[in-house]
Amino acid sequence: MPDTGKNVTEDGRYEVLEECVIAWYRAGEDALAGGCWQPTLRERCLVGDILKSTIVPTPDEPPYDGEPLWCPLARVSRWAPVFRLASLAGGWDIERNPRPPAGYENMNLRRLTDGLYPFFALIEQCSDLHTGVWQEQSEKSADTRLQELIPSPRTRLRDAERVHIHSITMMLSNVLKTPEG
Repeated sequence: MPDTGKNVTEDGRYEVLEECVIAWYRAGEDALAGGCWQPTLRERCLVGDILKSTIVPTPDEPPYDGEPLWCPLARVSRWAPVFRLASLAGGWDIERNPRPPAGYENMNLRRLTDGLYPFFALIEQCSDLHTGVWQEQSEKSADTRLQELIPSPRTRLRDAERVHIHSITMMLSNVLKTPEG
């Protein structure tokens, strides 16, 4: 089981990664809108698979009232493995040293996933810790532990779903609408 004694938000890591993910999806939007990124056929196919793998099969937008904390945690954390699979299919390694984009002129799917991945990898780490505690104790104690790891987890996961994932999904949907480069 992972070390559950370490606070994954130390040094404001969550906030830094959240700022990076926002900068990256905005750079992706700007690159598409400005014509600097004209997705290749391979990128379009990978984006189609990313969107199919992360869809929430309901007409309503999350979050959903009264659901256990592990539900939004699972929905948000699944983006990390989806990005890893896309990188494998695309033939590149994900860069694990997050930094904001230097601009959007050289945008492509590889750079975009490199920029988006670290935020979701952190949520995945929290999910792994939450699951480990839950399996050993109870869902309530796992939720309590998650609240120690992420300040205001319900709010942060709600924001991740409502704002970040919604924005990323819309931007990726625009990849599919963009003429092939």
